[in-house]
Amino acid sequence: MESFGNTRSTSIGQSSVDFAGLGPASPIAKGAVPLSVADSFSWQSHPVEPDAGAHESDKPLTIKQKAGYFLKGLVSPFTEPFSSVSNFLKAGGIFAAHMLLLAATGGAAAVPMLAFAGCAAVYHTGKAIYKLSKAKNSTEQGKAIHSLGAGIGNLLLLGYGAKATLKEGTSLAPEAIDQMTLPQAVRENYRQVPESTRKSYQALRSGDVYENTKTYLGHHVNETTEKLRTTHQQVSSQWADKQLSWQLRVKNIASDFFHSLSFGSLLSGAQS
Repeated sequence: MESFGNTRSTSIGQSSVDFAGLGPASPIAKGAVPLSVADSFSWQSHPVEPDAGAHESDKPLTIKQKAGYFLKGLVSPFTEPFSSVSNFLKAGGIFAAHMLLLAATGGAAAVPMLAFAGCAAVYHTGKAIYKLSKAKNSTEQGKAIHSLGAGIGNLLLLGYGAKATLKEGTSLAPEAIDQMTLPQAVRENYRQVPESTRKSYQALRSGDVYENTKTYLGHHVNETTEKLRTTHQQVSSQWADKQLSWQLRVKNIASDFFHSLSFGSLLSGAQS
């Protein structure tokens, strides 16, 4: 009876182990795969980043690597919205909200919006410099350099738009704005913040939001259409000049774009 009990007990135990797949050779017993559907979903949704090891993160960055991180950060204000669908939708939503606010205030909100964005860019740039000074390894250093490049890229972008913002959100004469250097235009933006904020508040409180939006969008549609028409005429006339080589014609067309985008004023402002 005792032998039968032992034999039965051993048989059932061995069968249970074999059936469950928990024998010594089973990969599940060794933890090679997730043990449940929930574990599997969690593991696939949050994959663990491969660990390069301490010897990799402690390896100093080369000048080329530092320049690469910085340049990627510098152009990130342009490339980040296209890096993923979610980023594109987020950037599109922010752009649409900004345009609606500008339209509702007749453009007056442009100045405080640029001033706020400038303060945010300065804060993130300073934060990146602080993190760079406290970086303990090359991984942290690379992230800080990338953030520093992004902060400077945003500052340059905002500085470049300073003149356009003054024309959009203030009553200053366009001729006077064109005569400003970039640093002067940035300073003037901050001086105009109280007045532009007051005008924005009054525009939103007046109840004429619909009319403001209609006028603003109509003006910009007409302005854009006129610019496209003028540009097309200039390009067509320059390309039709067969006395010049095609290389020189392309160079002249590119030069016109260069000046029309006010890059000349950007450079003169940086040099002054």
